[in-house]
Amino acid sequence: MGREWSDAKARCDSDESDRWERIMATGVGEWENLSLPVGRPYLVGVSGGCDSVTLLHLLIDAGHRNLVVCHLDHGLRGEESDGDRCFVQRLAAKLGCSCEVEKMDVAELAKDAGESIQLAARRARHRFFARVAAFKNIPDVILAHHADDQAETIFVNLLRGSGLRGIAGMQSPKAMCVDNVSLVFHRPLLTVRRAAIRNSAALRKIEFREDSSNASRHYLRNRVRHDLLPAASEAADRDVVDAVVRLGTGLRDDVNFLDELVSEASVGARWGDGEDGALSVVALRSLHPSVRVRVLSAWLEANQIGEVSQGLLGRVDALLDEEASVAARESSWRPLGTASGVESCLFRNDGERDSDAVYSGAR
Repeated sequence: MGREWSDAKARCDSDESDRWERIMATGVGEWENLSLPVGRPYLVGVSGGCDSVTLLHLLIDAGHRNLVVCHLDHGLRGEESDGDRCFVQRLAAKLGCSCEVEKMDVAELAKDAGESIQLAARRARHRFFARVAAFKNIPDVILAHHADDQAETIFVNLLRGSGLRGIAGMQSPKAMCVDNVSLVFHRPLLTVRRAAIRNSAALRKIEFREDSSNASRHYLRNRVRHDLLPAASEAADRDVVDAVVRLGTGLRDDVNFLDELVSEASVGARWGDGEDGALSVVALRSLHPSVRVRVLSAWLEANQIGEVSQGLLGRVDALLDEEASVAARESSWRPLGTASGVESCLFRNDGERDSDAVYSGAR
């Protein structure tokens, strides 16, 4: 059975490589059904690895010239990180692209915020993109996430007990506001397999850097990549990545539908004119639990409450119970959860605060 799966995987990799070459020949039209107009400016996240470097070459081949290569040195791998930064700067110059580079101590950021290295690194990248986007007045960011990344993301979120949004995986395009800067993330390779990108880079003799940390089992994503997904494919006697990606694609439609309901419900749940960011407890209680928890999630994220976990959402939602409400009336506020130094509070009978509103505040 294992030999049959290996042979099938090899055929799949070959087919994907052929498809990838066709995509490279025809330009951007087939990428994730996205339209990336040539001539429009874009920021391009380039780590120096195979995926992002190959993507940059593909963009150039497709006729894109107004590109800003963006590289954030996380400061996690010493001389190797320095080498990645220098490689990206030379590559950008060679391809005629402008280049923006920053270095941050992500380990220190994670320690200060009390969060994981991965989460701190993602936040740092988003804030870096926001700074460059504001400086260059370019809101569109192109990233090199591919189908295998999508499958890994879905598995990681599933193992962490994420809701539908997490299991739906990454979206493309994806609008996001970071530090009051509007960004739109594009992932044109989200349906292309990792092996196809590697094969294409080899055929085109594209040089890139290898990140040694990708081989480490220290990080959950790497364990999913190197252990869990191969084991699942072995058990299913077929490559499961495409099936996992299809699952995410199907769930995305459900998530988009729920987002429409949540958007309407969020407006209706605002307290008063909504200027102070408060939500009405009465309005929240009237919502279906599935919608209410999503309204709360969007509210917490908008107030920068850090990583909004299912546990935190459960504690916030529990405070809307009648029993919790009675307990809350006994004090001016009740803590809901803490993340990144920000505390979300339920204010009641506080004199300056209305007795039927939920606020986000810092202590």
